[in-house]
Amino acid sequence: GSPPIPYNLWKLKDIITPCEKVMASKGKCCRQRPISPNTHHWCRRVFKRVGSVLRLVCLSLPRSSVNFIRSQDLLQYIQEWNGSVDPEEVTRVILHVGDIANCYDELNHDDCLDGVAWALSKMPQWHRPTDRPRRTIDRYSVDRFSRKDITVGPDLSYERTRIELSTTQVLSVCEFDIRNSILCIDGVLWKRLLGAPMGGFLSAFYAMLNFAYVEHKCVMPMFTKMGIPGGVKRYMDDIIVALLCRNPEEVTAATAFVTELNKPTVYPPPLCLNMEPQGNQEFLECNVVVSGNQLALSLNNKVVVDALYRQPPYRQRLSSKVSNAANRSVLHGILTRIMQSTNSDELIVTGVLALQYETRHYKIKDSLLGQVVSQAQTKARERNESNVERALAKANQAIAK
Repeated sequence: GSPPIPYNLWKLKDIITPCEKVMASKGKCCRQRPISPNTHHWCRRVFKRVGSVLRLVCLSLPRSSVNFIRSQDLLQYIQEWNGSVDPEEVTRVILHVGDIANCYDELNHDDCLDGVAWALSKMPQWHRPTDRPRRTIDRYSVDRFSRKDITVGPDLSYERTRIELSTTQVLSVCEFDIRNSILCIDGVLWKRLLGAPMGGFLSAFYAMLNFAYVEHKCVMPMFTKMGIPGGVKRYMDDIIVALLCRNPEEVTAATAFVTELNKPTVYPPPLCLNMEPQGNQEFLECNVVVSGNQLALSLNNKVVVDALYRQPPYRQRLSSKVSNAANRSVLHGILTRIMQSTNSDELIVTGVLALQYETRHYKIKDSLLGQVVSQAQTKARERNESNVERALAKANQAIAK
């Protein structure tokens, strides 16, 4: 093995934006993401197996928790919030998004370990594959070759080909990893005293469980006490708060709740929650807007917006210089995100037309997009998703026109 050699990864939108604008909005110029790749780390196999355990723990977090892992679940949460109250009763929707600054580089080691220990202790309550809950979970069994193949309890198979990890071992490896994060800079080894490396096998889990523990103690009690329809959710370091208020008293309580979230008692320094002003928002590459006292979600195609304003592209996903198979794969992924981001026929058609604009911008034939939409329509028919099939049929007709 070898020690990780860090390198800087700057955000493209900060590179192509004048420095004055970046400084005015973020207080710093050319925000960089120092990446510390652990691909050849000496302990990579051990970290990967412990990561399998922490991944299972994060997936087992209750649905009522603030944390969520799959971005496609956002639409389900929006629908649940809308369905929790009669739209005619809603007088005002409080909608904010924000991000937790310094999420990786300045995480407190003790707080991360507290979050991991808390989550492991809660697993008997969270992980219930049967109606009979476990009294305790003290070990996990991980497949030697597939990190996603993990079960709770010892390896009971005849071949005994799985790796068993006890809860104590998981905690010990996490403490060793986070307190002995080594970097190689100009041939000299350095040890981090703060934070977890972006690029580490366990860093994302440290952040999620650290924040989940804080939110369990501080955020959820405040939110539950208010009793206002809506919710607060966090995807890694991005947070959305949507509260459907029914009277002036709830508006006051919701505003106070958002103010409390911004205080350092929730996400303590050097972490900092930067909350955007109230109004329609962009979250996880989606547009979250208020429409008729309800929340609506749709995919935000930033590439099309940049093309319309003749600005440098946010990113180039398609190219006439690569094969049709490569472009088809990209189009399929974007179309999947469009369908995951809304259940409205109109917004699905709008998303497909925006994608058609993007394909034409990069001189890709409409027929290729039509093939991708037709394939998705066939799959929707096989899954008996009549609404999606109908929306894709309308989109195909719009493309043909």
